[in-house]
Amino acid sequence: MMFLYDFKLLNPTSEDLTIALKWVSQQDSKHNLDLQGITEIIDQIMFTAFKYLDNKNVLEEYKNAVIHITKNYDEVVGNKLQDSFYKMYEEEDEKKKKIYKINYSHTVYR
Repeated sequence: MMFLYDFKLLNPTSEDLTIALKWVSQQDSKHNLDLQGITEIIDQIMFTAFKYLDNKNVLEEYKNAVIHITKNYDEVVGNKLQDSFYKMYEEEDEKKKKIYKINYSHTVYR
């Protein structure tokens, strides 16, 4: 059995992030994963990837991950990183607009 302790994405490439985000999009609801410790990994991936939304490949996979996460009524980033994420989110107007477009297009075109 493998144990992950204090998982962090340090200096990820855009390829690392797109692979990680594809993995996030394949996971079950965070409510079902909580006991497995997977939610913190998902939160770390979503938190870190937000910083790289200027990359079109990361943005596309981030969009898919956000749609998947919110479809399950989960927070995009929760737990320990939630406050830091929303602070960063509030300070990044351009990235915030990209997230609005994701949510808007998903809601309108379902």
